[in-house]
Amino acid sequence: VGSRIASGVMMLGLGLQRAWLPYFFKEAAHDDAASWGRVRRLSFWSMAGMAAAVAGLGLLAPELVELIAPPGYSAAALVTAVLCISALLRTGAQVSGSVVLSVATGSYRIWIASGSAALINIALNLVFIPKYGALGAAWATTAAMALNMLFTVGISHMVRRVPFRYGAIAVLIVVVIAVVVGAADAPLVVRIALCAVVPLVAVAFDPRFAREQL
Repeated sequence: VGSRIASGVMMLGLGLQRAWLPYFFKEAAHDDAASWGRVRRLSFWSMAGMAAAVAGLGLLAPELVELIAPPGYSAAALVTAVLCISALLRTGAQVSGSVVLSVATGSYRIWIASGSAALINIALNLVFIPKYGALGAAWATTAAMALNMLFTVGISHMVRRVPFRYGAIAVLIVVVIAVVVGAADAPLVVRIALCAVVPLVAVAFDPRFAREQL
């Protein structure tokens, strides 16, 4: 049940990747300051939108589970929230992975990051599932996705220095994890209010652009 609900943001992340790769390749081919400025801004706001969606779905997971699942499925809310975080980390890896895929040996290098994370995921499953069940499997996946993202970012730095806003995006990811995990047992009204935290943080990082768009 948790996996099915979280698949909403997973599909959003996949859709973002399908749109992002052709855009990135087009801008990278120009290789000028204006193109990299657009890449810098759009990558940040794409991740910000994904982070806002993940935070919203993770915070409202208990009500969604109660709405669609029979009684006794309340534990699926925690699984949903953790898998939503995993989807955000996966999207971060996909955005930085575009840099790696822009070179001839990119596919091979991506497999190094993905294969390493997959092996770590299997090892964590062996440890976490016997103790924590489905929630342990969700955390194992999330930890592996975090490592996959870090591996991909590291490889992308070796391929090409792209001016992504790594610091700002990292802050958004930390805020999402803190809000979703920290407010898991909070009343609904508090969790609804917390849905606004991630968009506000994103606007604080780029207020001029947000004001222009509004």
